[in-house]
Amino acid sequence: MSGMFEGRIESGADAASLTESAISEVRDLAGHHGLASHEEAEFLFVLDRLGRIGGPEWFPVAVRAVADFVVWQCRPTGHVTEADVDWLLGHVGDRPTAFGRAVVFAVVREAEAAPPRLAEMAMRAHVGRCLLV
Repeated sequence: MSGMFEGRIESGADAASLTESAISEVRDLAGHHGLASHEEAEFLFVLDRLGRIGGPEWFPVAVRAVADFVVWQCRPTGHVTEADVDWLLGHVGDRPTAFGRAVVFAVVREAEAAPPRLAEMAMRAHVGRCLLV
C-alpha cells in the first residue's frame, strides 16, 4: 500500500472502526493527492460497503478518486483495459451501490476508450436515473 494511506488502513475490519476524523483525513488525501494503488481504491469500496461514504462532500470526492485512478493512473492512460474492467466490476458487484454505479458511470464518461461491457454496465445501472458527479 502506498504512503498515502499507510498506517491509516490495514484491512476492512480497520475500516469499520475508523473515526469520523480519520475518514475526513482519508477523504482529504484522496481528494488532494489522488489514489496511488488498487489497494487504496479498494479501501474506498470497503468504506462504501460499511456505509461510510455518503454526504454531498465525501461521495463525489470518493467517486472522482476511484474514477481518476482507473482512467488516469492505470496504464495505458485514458484507456480502460479488460483487466481494469474485471477489477472494477469485481468490486462493484452484481448489485452495485450508488457509489459503485457512480464510479462506473464516471469511468465511462472520463475514459477516452473503454470496453463496451463497461458502457453497458453503466447504462443498465442508470436506466431511469440522472446522476451528476
